[in-house]
Amino acid sequence: MFIGSYIHAIDDKQRLKLPSSFRQKITDDTVVLAKGDGESRHITLYPWETWQDYVGPIRKKALHDYKYRQYMRVKFSSAAEVKIDSQGRVLLPKSLLDFSGINKDVEIIGVGDYVELWAPEGFGKEVEEVEELSGQFLDYMARRESD
Repeated sequence: MFIGSYIHAIDDKQRLKLPSSFRQKITDDTVVLAKGDGESRHITLYPWETWQDYVGPIRKKALHDYKYRQYMRVKFSSAAEVKIDSQGRVLLPKSLLDFSGINKDVEIIGVGDYVELWAPEGFGKEVEEVEELSGQFLDYMARRESD
């Protein structure tokens, strides 16, 4: 499970060194980078196995549901298979860097089965929003658990 938050810098060749604790949890040397879902501007890094688990149900539903096909087109068109090099770095595609607003520093966030890459100021805003709504969020979660 990926947990924690780290700030690392991108090198001049647009490579990001993953935290060693995260690298140890990735069993394949291939990961998938894609635009984050929702309104937030971030990059999602999926270990290869997690990506397969994520897209499997979507592909099945897309056979019969146009909305799933639309989602799949957008999600897959932004995605890139990337190899982790021998030094634990991944090459970040320019299109995803532009989308996320990441320039030099990257906030690397563990989110359970996957990792999110944020511009530090973008993640800071996300944290502020959640903290402002934390009471409402806890009430929402409690209601959802009782359903």
